[in-house]
Amino acid sequence: MTEHNGNDAKMNAPFIAGIDEASGDIYMDEPYPTSAGRPIGDSANTAEYNINHVVSPAVGNDARHAVHTPPAPHAAQQAFPDEAHYQAVPQNSSDIAVSQIHYAQDDREFKPSPILVPVPNPVGRSKIRKEKQRRKRMVALSAAAIVVLAILILFLFPWDRTITINGQEFTVKAHTTLQQATDAKGISVEPGDLLAIDGSLIEAGAGTPYTFNVNGSPEPDHDYELKQGDIVEVSDGVDITEEYTEETVETSAPVVFDGVGAVHKFTGEGQPGTSLRKIGAISGITIDAVQTEPTTETMKKYNIDSGDDKVIALTFDDGPWKDQTTQVLDVLAENNAKATFFTVGERIAGLEDVIKRAHDEGHQICTHTWDHASGSGQGVNLDYMTDDEQREEISKGLEAISQVTGEEASKVIRVPGGNLSENTARILSEFATSEMGWNIDTNDWRKPGAQAIFSALLQATPGDIILMHDGGGDRSQTIQALRDALPALAEQGYRFITIDELLANYSDNGEESS
Repeated sequence: MTEHNGNDAKMNAPFIAGIDEASGDIYMDEPYPTSAGRPIGDSANTAEYNINHVVSPAVGNDARHAVHTPPAPHAAQQAFPDEAHYQAVPQNSSDIAVSQIHYAQDDREFKPSPILVPVPNPVGRSKIRKEKQRRKRMVALSAAAIVVLAILILFLFPWDRTITINGQEFTVKAHTTLQQATDAKGISVEPGDLLAIDGSLIEAGAGTPYTFNVNGSPEPDHDYELKQGDIVEVSDGVDITEEYTEETVETSAPVVFDGVGAVHKFTGEGQPGTSLRKIGAISGITIDAVQTEPTTETMKKYNIDSGDDKVIALTFDDGPWKDQTTQVLDVLAENNAKATFFTVGERIAGLEDVIKRAHDEGHQICTHTWDHASGSGQGVNLDYMTDDEQREEISKGLEAISQVTGEEASKVIRVPGGNLSENTARILSEFATSEMGWNIDTNDWRKPGAQAIFSALLQATPGDIILMHDGGGDRSQTIQALRDALPALAEQGYRFITIDELLANYSDNGEESS
């Protein structure tokens, strides 16, 4: 490398002094001894940075006595320790004049290190922006954390509320409900009652304990949390009605009677209606609200007039009965007679074979209800029972028969005691086509003796329906009278048929039905 002395022209080359942060312009210092900085390039920025000379001034003009001074940290290094990088600018740079001085002293070549020049660093600027953004985010997060903390403090340590109950001011803690405040302050009120769907009392005091009005409006929610300044009015509780289920049911047509006679036959003119039935969940009470009105049904009462046809319908009630029903069946078979049995449903169990025999031999099996209207019916009258109890009596009696015969039970029914009201007829219309009375009552249930029963049987006329019993007690007199009377009646030309046959073949005016 060429050596130069201390007066070399390159001593006059400017030293780089610094870089403008905003524009990126480079500033230079004049070489020793000049100290005034001046900008290099087109920027008018007057910012100025001074850096130490690479070498100290020569003593006199003798460059050999130049003393090397280690350069101080560059001003740019001080200003941007993290955001700029530094490089040694080569001599005779095409962009910037850089002074590099060489000294010869003795036999050594003295080469100061090149001046470190800060160069604009785009990566550094990006880091600055990211740092600013990071600081902004930290500020935002800190603010959010403060808000959340404040809310948390309010939630965990909420302020008390001042409220008014029935004109008296109270202080309550946050989250206190209407019910809690009223209980705590000992407000004296009367609770309501729990009522059945028909308005009857189920339990006194089991209604709502209080009636609340908050800020002038009814408040049904007893768990309402009181707020600052709430004005509460507390008054007596109200009655509540039990829960209930609803179903649409068919309602029977009202029945009116027309005429007199042993046969009670529905004309089929009436039409059922519909009702919305409510059933109390606690009381079990049933209320029907009419939706469509039914039309009236007529039950025509009349006697069979078979004319010269000597037919008789023998009927037996209250069976089956162990041994006795079988003996009756034996007498009927001996005389080629058919009869109609009005059975008590609960008595069929255990005597299914007797009922099946009667059915298989051509006798008609009808129901006399399930248990002869025992219980609320007092064993004699369906009309003493509720509508649903009557329905149960009839439906269970029919089911007991069909389970044995395997067929739908006859729709001819006889009510206990012959006690038929229009109300009971209305219930029967849901199950039956006819209710059957009698023309001759043998009074065998009184046990008047076989002869008395025999005499009653011989009074029969064509088309009569005769009442006897195969159950309900000792019926030995009935069986004996039957053995004697059937042959005697047969000799008079009488035939013994079922109720169905009687109704199917004869009408109430003596004309044969088609």
